[in-house]
Amino acid sequence: MTDKKKILMIYVGVGVMCLLVLGMSFFLATLKKEKRNREPLAVGFGAEEVEEIKELESDLELLKDNGERVRFSDLKEKVWLVVQFYAACPQCAKRNQQGLLEAYQKFRDRDDFVVVCVSIDPDADTGEGLSTMRSALGVDSSNWWFLKGDQRAVWDFMSREMWFARVEENTEPAEIAAKGRWVHDMGIRVFRGNTMISKWDESKKRKRLFQAIERAFSELNSSPKEKLSHERFID
Repeated sequence: MTDKKKILMIYVGVGVMCLLVLGMSFFLATLKKEKRNREPLAVGFGAEEVEEIKELESDLELLKDNGERVRFSDLKEKVWLVVQFYAACPQCAKRNQQGLLEAYQKFRDRDDFVVVCVSIDPDADTGEGLSTMRSALGVDSSNWWFLKGDQRAVWDFMSREMWFARVEENTEPAEIAAKGRWVHDMGIRVFRGNTMISKWDESKKRKRLFQAIERAFSELNSSPKEKLSHERFID
């Protein structure tokens, strides 16, 4: 074998080794990425054992469907669930009829329990329309609040203070027909006073939602009223 062929073989061998190393690196990187994608974004987030996860740092005044002005700070001695909704949303109707209404039926007899539905489309959701929706659901205004206010203020507050995803507008006619005008977070937040203790959505078992609510009641009842009354709400 000539020197020229020897040199050529060495270069070929080095090239093959480089390709093998690059291929193995790519394979390992792909496996690592797939593993990350299979993992939940926050392991155990919203599970029963999670400690206090978010305390409200500000307050917001809104209108109930009957015209009464209320603030989130009015719920400082309550266990309350809060969701985003708008009356024309087809997905909201499904959620309200299932997880949210089921939780309401389970805990409605307690005077320290409230469901809060905040409209993300206040111009379309009139007080009369919300009252009609209340009648259809068979819920009471004392412990199921339909609230509305300035749209941008509501969007900003719920994103910043309650960790709801940002609301986006659908522009495709087919998407609007199937899912409604607004793309919004369908999750349920569980609060004890001014502290959010759990985030729940339909990907989790309903039992976990009820466990979070029961835990909130237990903590609420074991906490001194003076402490709950002075939990921080900043205007």
